[in-house]
Amino acid sequence: MARQERQKKSTAANRVKTFSDVSTAAISPVKLTKIEDAVFQSVIVSRERDTWSAHDLRQAAKLAKLEVQSEVEWDLLMKETTIITNERGTQIENPRNRVYNTLLNGINQISSKLGLTASQRGVAGNKQAGRNDQQTQAKMAIDTDDDLIPKANTH
Repeated sequence: MARQERQKKSTAANRVKTFSDVSTAAISPVKLTKIEDAVFQSVIVSRERDTWSAHDLRQAAKLAKLEVQSEVEWDLLMKETTIITNERGTQIENPRNRVYNTLLNGINQISSKLGLTASQRGVAGNKQAGRNDQQTQAKMAIDTDDDLIPKANTH
């Protein structure tokens, strides 16, 4: 695998690039509300700007939408409470709780796929290239290690 060479941040060209990356907002590939765009921008700055592919940007936009939707669901859930009484008078879990949990699961999955989770940063560092390398190494180990695959009993 080709090793990426780290460029010096002190060169004039890299200073200009870093400044322009920080000062310009990323543009979402899908239409977002103002609140969703604010969340989208906070997601984008959590990783190096030049590591975002077009697919990653779409996933980041989806993540922003899920984040905002989960906040709305949380507010509604807190107004209605987590336990409600159904038409028979029995106390049951508020169905909004399942909706909220489903949104949280989606948020966690997308965050993980984008390499934004704390565990990924802890294993491979804050640099995206390190996270990508760690993921590639793990995939290669799984693909090539026959000991991980249970053997059928031939007796």
